[in-house]
Amino acid sequence: MKAALFLFTALLLAPLASIRAADLKLAGVFTDHTVLQREQPLPVWGWADPDEQVTVTFAGQSKSAKADPGGKWLVRLDPLPASAEGRDLIVQSATGRQEAKVSDVLVGDVWLCSGQSNMHFTMKSVDKAQQEIAAANHPAVRFFTVKQQFGQQPSDDTAGAWKPVSPATAAECSAVAYFFGTSLQQKTGVPVGLLISSVGGTRIESWMRPETLASTGESAPLIEKWKGVSPEEFETIGKAYRAFQHQRDQLHPQAVKAAQAQGKPAPPPPVMPKLRCHDCPSSLHHGMIAPLQPFAIHGALWYQGESNSGQPGPYEKLLPAMIADWRSVWGKELPFLFVQLAPHRNTHPAFREAQQRIWQRTPHTAMVVTTDVGDAANIHPTRKRPVGERLALAARALSYGEKLEYSGPVFKGMTLESDRAVISFTHTGIGLMAKDSALKGFTLAGPDGKFLPAEAVIEGATVVVTSNKVPRPSAIRYNWAMVPDGNLFNREGLPAAPFRSDAPVPGKAEVFEVGGNKAYLYEPAIPAAGKPWIWYAPTINGDVIIARHKKYFDAFMQSGIALAGFDLGEVRGAPGSTARFTDFYDAMIKRGYSSKPILLGQSRGGLMTLAWAFRNPDKVRAWAAIYPVCNLTSWPMRSSKKETLADFNLTEEALLARLGEFNPADNLAGLAARKVPMFSVHGDKDGAVPYDENTKLIKERYEAAGGECTVKIIPGGGHEISPAFFECQELIDFIVQHSRP
Repeated sequence: MKAALFLFTALLLAPLASIRAADLKLAGVFTDHTVLQREQPLPVWGWADPDEQVTVTFAGQSKSAKADPGGKWLVRLDPLPASAEGRDLIVQSATGRQEAKVSDVLVGDVWLCSGQSNMHFTMKSVDKAQQEIAAANHPAVRFFTVKQQFGQQPSDDTAGAWKPVSPATAAECSAVAYFFGTSLQQKTGVPVGLLISSVGGTRIESWMRPETLASTGESAPLIEKWKGVSPEEFETIGKAYRAFQHQRDQLHPQAVKAAQAQGKPAPPPPVMPKLRCHDCPSSLHHGMIAPLQPFAIHGALWYQGESNSGQPGPYEKLLPAMIADWRSVWGKELPFLFVQLAPHRNTHPAFREAQQRIWQRTPHTAMVVTTDVGDAANIHPTRKRPVGERLALAARALSYGEKLEYSGPVFKGMTLESDRAVISFTHTGIGLMAKDSALKGFTLAGPDGKFLPAEAVIEGATVVVTSNKVPRPSAIRYNWAMVPDGNLFNREGLPAAPFRSDAPVPGKAEVFEVGGNKAYLYEPAIPAAGKPWIWYAPTINGDVIIARHKKYFDAFMQSGIALAGFDLGEVRGAPGSTARFTDFYDAMIKRGYSSKPILLGQSRGGLMTLAWAFRNPDKVRAWAAIYPVCNLTSWPMRSSKKETLADFNLTEEALLARLGEFNPADNLAGLAARKVPMFSVHGDKDGAVPYDENTKLIKERYEAAGGECTVKIIPGGGHEISPAFFECQELIDFIVQHSRP
């Protein structure tokens, strides 16, 4: 009888057990010792019963939300100031029957630390590991190592634990992240959270969303290779690789040791499977980035590239695309700091060059140079302290507003003076220096293109390079090797980035028609953010492939700035001729280029660009020119009267009577009101287009109207083709600076 009653009761209660309330759960990224991001709205999320009301309480705030039909809930706490006080974050169901709590929660700055093996490299393997770990007492620095997982679809959760840095925990922390976080925390005094999501041996394609990867036009074979892999096959591939790792890292070393002890030959190493989830496009974004969103973060660190180092060209598209992808999913322009690959026998300098171009073209980024801390034989160099500390320097300059030098010297330009090359740099800090010995690492080439070792000396803020074997130098390289040994630094102790002056200028040219006129477009291989472009009017037509303009062309292509020209014929800035450029402008906008081009004109091209600019001041980002015509009463009415009157279709008396309407020099107020920056390089002995009547005149009038006009005067310069006008570094710097969004 009792047995029958027990059975009846069990059957009665069974349905109740199957519909019992789900456990109230926080997302896996919230654990004891969490660091939350200061001064930003704070998403907190997790799971409960569908439609369950949930309340989150922290730091005097309480916010509530209802779980969706799938059981997921999310609240957003208001921004909080930094705090090193450990407090509880409590989540309660509306009924009060369930509660989830995480303790010792700080508020500070959280950095996502991602990449492949050099980011994954832990403190237990660094140079002087025992001393470093023993001294690792930084309770305000915490790290969370994201559980390794690959996915074909985005995962909704992760696993791990926030750990305060101490001698008991530091050994398992990413070394680059550790040295970054501790250095940053010591300087800012703010708690630092390190969200470490890294996997060794992975390609960049694994770390971005599939739609972003597809939009780059790169990696099509890799995408196709994984397209038809089923979930079951994907799981089998993962298991096979994990078995290989176990053999490679544990069983094989033990077998080798046993064979040596017995005097037998070592067994062959295990063979890596042909397919790895590491190479599957988007698999790590799905498994190790998506589950972290929308956890609030301050910025991101990136140390990756070894697995892509054989493809520098595609990488120039892939990394900017991934940066934009992460910024999109987090909804803010995250500061993004990355590490240039260290010297290694398998790392070509062209890949470092690609990384540098990415830095120079991608806003709100910084790159750390590591040429002095590499290891020719070990792709995982153990000197990680300088890497992390340089990243912290970059963060302080880029994201915390500190006025400090964060980069070593960066190649700016080369001037050839007879038998020597004079190299200028940005990021010289308080001065250049040769570290530990005479300056080395430079090579020179003459017209034959053969690079030979050269002697180099520091002269002020420049380096002068010569070689007895290269009497007529034409190109220079520094540290252009897989394992470079150059020693140029600034006095802040930061190494110069490798460079070459003869880098090929990638891109493509296109000729099209607008209203029956030829238009010329030269597109860089990797457009800078916002797709900036220059209306380049160097001569009568827009074809800019002219030898004397090569330095400008190369500089702008390398900076990701497109150049476009429009063949208008013999025009002088009349409303009808400038209206035709508006048609060209509209054609460029349809091609996806910025709605605010930079205008750059030479001589009469300066007149045309300025005439269009004053009629369209809202459409101009900046104006620059080389000995420009700015005043209709100067060259146009003195040396080119017939063509000028024909363009305006007016008599001389009528044109002069309406000069205030047509003359660019009399119509600068609209540009000045919009703070459009201007730059002109002009010779003070120009007989054709006199300086006083043109550049000097508009500078005075523009500044009187409240605008800013920078002038580079070439003493003794005329209306001539010379390097002073066509290799003007100040003009290049002006345009590159104002090309940024």
